[in-house]
Amino acid sequence: MGPNIKDIGAYIDAATAISPRNSGAATVNGTGLSRDGRRSGVVLGSVGAVSGAPTAVSIQFKLQDSADNTTFADVAGASATATAANSEVEFDVDLSGLKKFVRVVAVVSFTGGTAPTADISAALVQGGAEVLPV
Repeated sequence: MGPNIKDIGAYIDAATAISPRNSGAATVNGTGLSRDGRRSGVVLGSVGAVSGAPTAVSIQFKLQDSADNTTFADVAGASATATAANSEVEFDVDLSGLKKFVRVVAVVSFTGGTAPTADISAALVQGGAEVLPV
């Protein structure tokens, strides 16, 4: 028996792309994930508490792809930036032309403050598989 229309889990794959962590100003590379023939995706970037009293927060979540899960490059147009504590950003991605592996990267930056940090995480939901599970 194949997937049931009432079972969305049969049609998507949700994964933690950047595990929850507290980060200062840095580039945080997420885990490489296989596309496994999936043709579309949604990235959800989350920002929790921000400490250190910065006057501005900028956390860019972006998608990168790789043929070998080692050397990654940015995917054009696949990014969104959060500018506040306790906020989320989301963007859709056409995965069909990308290489086998993808990862989410967070570029965390602040203006001012004393050793500012932010709680961040990201998830990637992939769908549109070329072959559905049986």
